[in-house]
Amino acid sequence: MRGVDTDWTERRRNRQALAESNAHLAAAFEQTAAGMCEVDLGGRILRVNQRYCDIVGRQAAELLQLRMQDITHEADLADNLALFKQVVETGESFQIEKRYLRLDGTFVWVNNTVSRIVLPGDTVAEQRVTVLAVVIDITARKAAEDALQLAAQRKDEFLAMLAHELRNPLAPI
Repeated sequence: MRGVDTDWTERRRNRQALAESNAHLAAAFEQTAAGMCEVDLGGRILRVNQRYCDIVGRQAAELLQLRMQDITHEADLADNLALFKQVVETGESFQIEKRYLRLDGTFVWVNNTVSRIVLPGDTVAEQRVTVLAVVIDITARKAAEDALQLAAQRKDEFLAMLAHELRNPLAPI
């Protein structure tokens, strides 16, 4: 009678460590305070967290049927696409302030930090490349900036009017 003993302990430990690592990364992706969106090289949305859904005002199932270009405000799209092409080709990360369109027709200002992710494979051809955007809602900040700009403009107009009105009565003096 012949027998072979195989010790599966190390393999079992490795599988458990891998499962724990994957669970940790999934939890970090979902529980971060920033919105996170992963897209393929064509801009098709592959993965989003709940915070991203809240920011753009759409459900995850709907977003997974769209491309990043479909929800980007048309005024910001050209700049965004140029930078997206750059990150795909060179791997150089970028940061952009842009607007996303919501379903109700409103838009939300966001700050996107975008990076290329290369998942290793046995060969270069087997590598999987995606792009990850970390998204922060800056709508309130943009509204405050607009209010400050409007206040500065009104102040300048008032001072110009005051200088003009004071010039005439003070001319004889």
